[in-house]
Amino acid sequence: MKNTSFLLFYVLCTLSSCYYNKDGDDGPVISISNLRVNHYQNTTISSSFTIGDPGVEITVQEGSDIGSDREFQAYPYPIEGFEFQQGLIQDIKVKVTDLENPRADGSSTIATVIEFISKTSVSPETTFNIRLTQKENTDTFVNWVHNDTSTFYIINSTISIDCNSLCNELVTKIENQEEVTGVFTHGEENTYILQELITK
Repeated sequence: MKNTSFLLFYVLCTLSSCYYNKDGDDGPVISISNLRVNHYQNTTISSSFTIGDPGVEITVQEGSDIGSDREFQAYPYPIEGFEFQQGLIQDIKVKVTDLENPRADGSSTIATVIEFISKTSVSPETTFNIRLTQKENTDTFVNWVHNDTSTFYIINSTISIDCNSLCNELVTKIENQEEVTGVFTHGEENTYILQELITK
């Protein structure tokens, strides 16, 4: 009878996605899923790491979206045990846990890596688009580019911008509060090389 009760409990728990955290975290594990982390970080005005400020965040495909034509999306939770690496597409498995005692970053839910599946380098010629400025209305202009003399970088991040021959054009567009997207390739560690500017 006990064995039958245990089996019934296990089946009901599985069907209702009820996971128990065996690692001793604060709350139950609410989901386990595979993620594919993109090879570059995109700009954001609200992320797990810089809430309410211009900054950068990783983007992912999750579950059945992995390998599809669907766009990579911002991931809503901090990921413990994961280190982003520029130029690498990383496949990982994570568990998502609701915390009974939220951490200093303010998040009450956190993801934790439970398996590293694969890492794939992208070609140095691979291009990717990064939003550099955003103009929502006449009163709101968000600029992710900081220019310190001759050095350009994305604000609230460690990403440097090598703007090649496009530096003056980039500065002018920012001064004119134009909405600009940059087309980049990967450079040395934490450097994006600007190839083209797209103005909305």
